[in-house]
Amino acid sequence: MTGVFTHILGTLAVIAVTLAVITVFQGVADYYCLEATRVQLREVVEAVGRGVVEAVSLHTIGGGSVTVMELKMPLRISGMSYTVRIRGESSGVVELVGTLSDLNYTRTIVLPNFGEGVVEAVEGPVTLECSGVELEVSDNVRMPLSGRVYVVILREGEKSLLGFMQGDLTMEEIDAISSGACSWGG
Repeated sequence: MTGVFTHILGTLAVIAVTLAVITVFQGVADYYCLEATRVQLREVVEAVGRGVVEAVSLHTIGGGSVTVMELKMPLRISGMSYTVRIRGESSGVVELVGTLSDLNYTRTIVLPNFGEGVVEAVEGPVTLECSGVELEVSDNVRMPLSGRVYVVILREGEKSLLGFMQGDLTMEEIDAISSGACSWGG
C-alpha cells in the first residue's frame, strides 16, 4: 500500500512542478507580448507625430486656409483597436496620446512656427464646409476604420487648428478643399 501511496504523491509532485513551470513560462510570454505591444503603440504615436509636424510645416509655409495630408496608420496593434488623440498644451505645443486597451503612451510635440502664428488642437468635432461639401474634423482617430486618416490644419486668423479626419475623400471633396473657399464651425 505504501508503494501506491508513494507513487500517487510522486505523480502529484510532477504535475505540480509542471504546472508551476507552465505558469512561469506563460507569465514571461505575457510580459514580452505586452512589451512588444507597448513598443508598437509608441512607434505609431511617434509616426503620427512626425506626420503632424510635416503637415504643420507645409501649412505654415504654404499660406493656404486648409491643409490636408494623409497619414499611414496600421489598422490594429497586436490585433487590437486603438485611439490616437490630440490634446492642446500651450501655444505651439500639443500632445498625442495613444491608447490601446490598458496601455497609454503620450508624446509631446513642439510644432514648427515660421512666423505664421500658433497651432492649437481642435476641441471636439469641427465641421469643415468647402464649396458645399461638409467634412468633420475631430481631435482623435479611432482604428480600425474603413478609409484613410488625414491630418487637417485650418487657418483661423493668427492661429491654426489641428485635427484628424477619417474616411476616403472623393475627387469632389478634394477639389472643394483645394478651391480654398472653406469655412468651419464647432
